[in-house]
Amino acid sequence: SAQARIDTPYGPASIDWALAGRSLTIDVEIAPGARGWLVLPPGRWSAEHDGEPAEVDRFAVREPDGRPGMELGSGSHHVVLAAVEPAQGSA
Repeated sequence: SAQARIDTPYGPASIDWALAGRSLTIDVEIAPGARGWLVLPPGRWSAEHDGEPAEVDRFAVREPDGRPGMELGSGSHHVVLAAVEPAQGSA
């Protein structure tokens, strides 16, 4: 697990994450009036955002390396990513 925190002009912003097996749990706090961008790590993932399924295929791609991400508004966010294994026989 790891964590980071920074004071912004809007207030504190923080992230905590933990990897357990094939699941990555991420807790993010975005300062009031601010927005954040959470870029998914390399690989294929299924996702939940605040307990609701999130369609990774619909996430925007804004990074130069083409990884999808999600824009987060101010407040607390709980994201759980589960690694998706490729279908057997696919490369």
